[in-house]
Amino acid sequence: MLEAYPGDTFTIDMVLESTGGDTHNSAIFQVGFTEAGLNYLSYDWAAPYTEGPPYDDSKPIIDALPALIDGDLYVNPVNP
Repeated sequence: MLEAYPGDTFTIDMVLESTGGDTHNSAIFQVGFTEAGLNYLSYDWAAPYTEGPPYDDSKPIIDALPALIDGDLYVNPVNP
């Protein structure tokens, strides 16, 4: 478990893996935090993915960072 305190910064690495026979052209996942008030500073997609338009659907988009993580970011068709 990661513990962060006011003023701390931390990095989260997410690695998507598949078996050798699998192919893909997209990755969709959602990250949730138990506390509001975090500031989302940056992100970096690794090859074969790229950050920024036209294919990056990250919320908020990279041009809108840094962004405060709050309930307004948790909006999608399943979780209105």
